[in-house]
Amino acid sequence: MKAVVKAEPQPGIRLGDIPVPTVGPEEVFIRVKAVGICGSDAHIYEWAGGFEHLKKCLPMVLGHEFAGEVVETGSRVSGFHRGDRVTSETGLTCGRCVYCLTGKMTLCDQRLGLGRIGIEKKGAMAEYVLCHGSLLHRIPEGVSFEEAAMSEPTAVALNALDQVEIFPGDCVVVLGAGPIALTLAQGAKAAGAFPVVVTGLTQDQSRLSLARTLGADETIDVEKEDPVEKVKDMTGGLGAAKVFEVSGSARAFNQGLDMVRKGGVLVAVGIYPENISVDVTRRLVREMKAIRGVFGGSRLAWSRALHLMASGKIRLAPLITHRLPLEKADQGFRACLEKKAMKVILFPDSSGFS
Repeated sequence: MKAVVKAEPQPGIRLGDIPVPTVGPEEVFIRVKAVGICGSDAHIYEWAGGFEHLKKCLPMVLGHEFAGEVVETGSRVSGFHRGDRVTSETGLTCGRCVYCLTGKMTLCDQRLGLGRIGIEKKGAMAEYVLCHGSLLHRIPEGVSFEEAAMSEPTAVALNALDQVEIFPGDCVVVLGAGPIALTLAQGAKAAGAFPVVVTGLTQDQSRLSLARTLGADETIDVEKEDPVEKVKDMTGGLGAAKVFEVSGSARAFNQGLDMVRKGGVLVAVGIYPENISVDVTRRLVREMKAIRGVFGGSRLAWSRALHLMASGKIRLAPLITHRLPLEKADQGFRACLEKKAMKVILFPDSSGFS
């Protein structure tokens, strides 16, 4: 079967032919209908710093944001049948440690050893993918394959929202204008936050416009306005109740800590390429601010993400800017890296493309 392969520890990918996998007793064989390019996929494509540990996994098939149809189930799998529309979580956990038992499966110490789809295990940028039966989620009626393929980043956004309690009328600021940021802003709006503010760069004008279309009350171009002063002006000098830093920028992180009000919370969602220094005494202790980190999406967040899609509370189709056959995956990756794309969805079945 054809697949997008990361073969060498250097920039680039290739479209290759790999053997069709054999279904194990606890696995489900899925025909991939749609697969998204994630920010981490793009970083692996360019072989950016921080991914050197994946060298031992090469060659690897990329792709962990996907949806498809069940083709075959293993002998120990129940509840799913041929033709079912499904999406899947990215990786197994032990199910017994304190993290698994408290719903924080992404912190399980055995997660990397058990393998994640698209990293330690063959991913979904292929015609077919194998998934463990316990990781599957049924796609609700009214949710398309391409929307369901975005359930993973949506679960990340909901997991970030779960780290704090949002009260009606809370000012919430989202720093960044990518897919997770705009999904997170929609979730904050659905929780009753007001105003919901999204920030971005001058090159993000189309994304900021989309943020307003999706319900953001205010957007800020941080290259034209001081976001800290703007948020304080909007709140009568108080500052935001909660700030979600999604861009991965150290400068944005510090701006977020400045704009969150005393006693407020800064939630770090981005991946930072450098260490960030914080004056803990002045900015945390004396102002009683808190910093929370978030990593991945919980199983419950995954289920809620699909239901919110079905109800229309979270709209994902407007985030998709590029739809390409798998054969043009390289074009999709370059569009992501050049900031020309919001979300790229690849389709292994290229019969619908000219």
